[in-house]
Amino acid sequence: MIILRDNKFHTIKMFKTEGELLDYLKKQESFKNSDGQSRYNWGFSRYSHKLLATCVKEMKDMPFAYMASQAVQQECDLIVICKGDWEKPSLFLVTLDLDIAALQKDWNEHYCAAHGMSIWRGSEMMVFDRLLQKPYENYPFLLKKIENPHLSWPL
Repeated sequence: MIILRDNKFHTIKMFKTEGELLDYLKKQESFKNSDGQSRYNWGFSRYSHKLLATCVKEMKDMPFAYMASQAVQQECDLIVICKGDWEKPSLFLVTLDLDIAALQKDWNEHYCAAHGMSIWRGSEMMVFDRLLQKPYENYPFLLKKIENPHLSWPL
């Protein structure tokens, strides 16, 4: 179980998997274009090599054109990850040994840290519930998590 909390530790939503959390955050990001912010500064996208094959020639000015052509040649899908800057994406050819769940988890943590949210998983949730019952001064190790919610456990 994964809990998404705001900067005041109120629960926003609960998820079963990193993929569900990723989908939720991407959906939230897609609605942010109304105030002039670029909706492409944050993204996690997977493009099939078949789709890339149809448009790779028109991509010559895009930051990931070379990797797109490599994906087409090797018949691998391409994952494009943007963490706040569309001009500097991280690119990954999807191979059997690529840990996509770890990439999703990393993107989720960076996105939430940049947007004033925190992610609580497993034992973190039980500790947080106890924290509500007793003052956190009795749990000094939690102060690190509260001050830096994007830190992973154990501290």
